[in-house]
Amino acid sequence: KMSKPELKSDNTTTTTTTQIFTNSTNQAIARAIPLNDPLDDPNFDPVSYVNALFPTESSLSGIEGFMYKMKKRAKDLDEEIVVAIRDQSTSGTKAKKDLSDAEMAIQQLFIKLKEIKEKSEQSENMVQEICQDIKSLDYGKRHLTSTITILKRLHMLVTAIDQLKHMAKEHQYRDAANILEAAKQLSLQFHDFRRVQKISDLLDQIASIENDIRIQMFEDFRKGIHLPQDHSEGSLAEACRLVDALGIHVRSELISWYSSVIFANYRTLFKPTGDRASLDKIHLRYEWMRKCLNQYDQDHSNIFPSNWFVDEQLGIDFIDVTSKQISEILDSNKDQLDVSLFMQVLRSTVDFEKELQRRFSPDEIDGVDDEKISQTKLNQATAIVEIIDHSKMFGSEEIDMTSVEGIKKTYSDALKKKQKQKQQQGYNNGHVQKIQPKIPRKWNGISESFEPYMDLYVRQEDKNMHDFFVSLMEQETWTISDVAHTKVLQSASNLFFYIKKILKRSRSYTRGQKLVALHGVFKNGLIKYSAQLDAHLPPVNAQPQYNSDEQQRICYIVNTAEYCYETSQQLCESIQKLVSAELAAQITVVTEQDALHSVSTKGIKCLTTRIFSALENSLTKMININWQAIKEVGDSSEYVSQIGLELAKAIPPITNTLNTTYLRFFCDKFVSSFVEQFIFHIYKCRRVSETGAQQLLLDAQTLQSLLVKLPIIGLTGDTPPHPPPTGYKKYVEKEMDKAEGILKVLGTPIDGVLTTFLTVSSASNFEFQKILELKGLKRVEIIQLTSQLAAARAMASSSSTIFRA
Repeated sequence: KMSKPELKSDNTTTTTTTQIFTNSTNQAIARAIPLNDPLDDPNFDPVSYVNALFPTESSLSGIEGFMYKMKKRAKDLDEEIVVAIRDQSTSGTKAKKDLSDAEMAIQQLFIKLKEIKEKSEQSENMVQEICQDIKSLDYGKRHLTSTITILKRLHMLVTAIDQLKHMAKEHQYRDAANILEAAKQLSLQFHDFRRVQKISDLLDQIASIENDIRIQMFEDFRKGIHLPQDHSEGSLAEACRLVDALGIHVRSELISWYSSVIFANYRTLFKPTGDRASLDKIHLRYEWMRKCLNQYDQDHSNIFPSNWFVDEQLGIDFIDVTSKQISEILDSNKDQLDVSLFMQVLRSTVDFEKELQRRFSPDEIDGVDDEKISQTKLNQATAIVEIIDHSKMFGSEEIDMTSVEGIKKTYSDALKKKQKQKQQQGYNNGHVQKIQPKIPRKWNGISESFEPYMDLYVRQEDKNMHDFFVSLMEQETWTISDVAHTKVLQSASNLFFYIKKILKRSRSYTRGQKLVALHGVFKNGLIKYSAQLDAHLPPVNAQPQYNSDEQQRICYIVNTAEYCYETSQQLCESIQKLVSAELAAQITVVTEQDALHSVSTKGIKCLTTRIFSALENSLTKMININWQAIKEVGDSSEYVSQIGLELAKAIPPITNTLNTTYLRFFCDKFVSSFVEQFIFHIYKCRRVSETGAQQLLLDAQTLQSLLVKLPIIGLTGDTPPHPPPTGYKKYVEKEMDKAEGILKVLGTPIDGVLTTFLTVSSASNFEFQKILELKGLKRVEIIQLTSQLAAARAMASSSSTIFRA
């Protein structure tokens, strides 16, 4: 085996390795040409290679053949290298020639590109010279066209001014309106030329003509407005078209002038020092305005376009003038105002304002022929009004549809409004008006003048409420007929309908602080009514005797109190919607609802005590039974059956009369009280044996079944009653567990009584002592067991405290 190269005596090695390429180059070559021969490896180690071929001495016999192969391979490689060098030399010369040819071609290409660029620049200069002339001609054409257009418009403007002068002079307002609109549009084109004197003169001339036309038209209106309709209607209607062309300010001026002309007579008739300037003559003002509007509809409605809303402006001006004058009248007579006259005038004022609102701001109603209102529709409308829906008792105000006249008037107003709009759709020349949206108006301006003096109204309503309440209580029978649909006293429904009537009337009169004061009147009525309900309930602490009629009356009172409770909240919310947010905070019925809730609670207590009065004999029988002498447990005791009979007699009037909410409240209250009484009567027994305790436990379970069925005992109706609610069943079980725990302790032998008591009962130490006395234990035993109970509970309390810490 050959050894690694060793140094000779002349300090040279036998073998040297020369690295021709870098490591990265060798790696690239290896990736491109996979190395299948160890001799191609750049890290070739000849010693390792020879040792691998000739590992033993016996393998050296083939070394001559191996050397021959190596020499032949080296010769082949030399020949390949010579051929490669020769080919490389030849290809290098060819590459140089190709590179030289490419450089020459690039130079020739640059020369051609330069020539092309020079020619393109020459062409561009030539095109610019040609286009310069074309651009100049284009500018000239454009300026010439603009000049011709301006001159044509100027000629049209001059012609329009001349025609406008002529038409205005001849009172040809319809044609003048079209010409004026065209002239104003043309004049807009010359605002930038106002510095030109001629143009400035033309524009000033248009303004002067407009002013002359305005003066002339106003003069025509002064002369023609009072002429018969046939003589003035056509020309004045055409003049209105011209007024629209003049602008909105001229229209407003004309409407104001017309209103002043109309109201000149009104100011004369109703001047502050005249005989009509009194509160009892105010209705004459409304009659005058109605005649004024009727005259407008007959004589002037076809003169003024409908989109001017001239009649509406008359209504607004009337409200402004009249409200100021009425304020002065009320202020001068504030110390001697008659309440009845004040309310009469206020009602007529509100009716008149509603009349104006129906005319000028009606709800959207389809036109209906008032001559074809069928009796069927009348009956339907009447039936709807007569339906009593307590949930919507204080809803929005509706038009009275209970009379033929009311229905006819409603549909007639809508029909007239629609017909009037159709009549005013355009002018004689077919011009269609642009309908402008109406501005929302306020039509209660006159009634607002009464607001500072509404204390009179509030005091009057307070007096009326008192009188009505006295009459209401005198008529109340405190019973309900069998055919009644509700189990609420009639006086409650009548009271709230009366309040609704007052509220419906008063919200037309006032929606400010006085409505809050009126709410105080309603609250006083509710307080008085709750006091009456309370007064008709029997005393809770008195010794009661069972009376079915009295029991039913108590149920009616409880139902009525709940009805008043809920309806008073609706009343409160309705009034809050009628006033501002600041005043709404003053509208509350908390005190009144508390009073009504107290009535309901007292009624439930009265019912409970009266049921217990019927059960007193049965519970007394339980005490009289000798529980110590019972030897075996049998069926339920006799007193349990008697309790069941008494409940079957006393409960049905309650379940069939009391409403669902308070029925559940009554049942819960009764179960709680009954369990307390049952435990109390257990403690009143003499002695109870373990068998007697088991019998009592059986009785308690039977009583629990009776109590679970309490809400459905004696229910009548077309459908079978639903089973009692699960929550109520659990409540009965929880309450009866108190009694059953005591009975389980009673039925436990002495040895385990303490353990059983701690396990099943949460009674006090005193009750534990009572249980021991029932079992007949001696005084010493009772003291000993009571001490053990106290110690056990103290230890449990200490352990619980440590656990929480």
